[in-house]
Amino acid sequence: MNDNWGVPGASFPQCGSGACSRSISSFLTQYGVPGQIVTYTLVIENLGTASDTFTVTLSSDWTAEAPLEIAGMTGCSQAILTVTVEVPADAGIGVVDVATVVVRSHADPAQSATAQLMTQATGTPSQRVYLAIIRR
Repeated sequence: MNDNWGVPGASFPQCGSGACSRSISSFLTQYGVPGQIVTYTLVIENLGTASDTFTVTLSSDWTAEAPLEIAGMTGCSQAILTVTVEVPADAGIGVVDVATVVVRSHADPAQSATAQLMTQATGTPSQRVYLAIIRR
């Protein structure tokens, strides 16, 4: 099996025999200023020979969006799964949300994979502190 998924460090469902053959957890981190929409791009592969459709479920305390399913993936194919997470406008510096994405096979509902996407609020330019450099 090939464990190479999506962006560097991303892992997601490895598929074989037409359905996900095992689950691989993934944990990705990105940063955004309050009010910013952060985008995660995951690559889903169906390494089996049969077509399958995958249900996508997403949970997050912040506003997050993803397609409800990845339909009609033929065997030996890839699909892009884009997940967006909006950093709340009132989020303080360092506040974190972890969105959980679960992809489940229609052909074999017992097979699923989970990814956790951590989004951390960073400071806006007006919130940053700049220190002077003093040279002797």
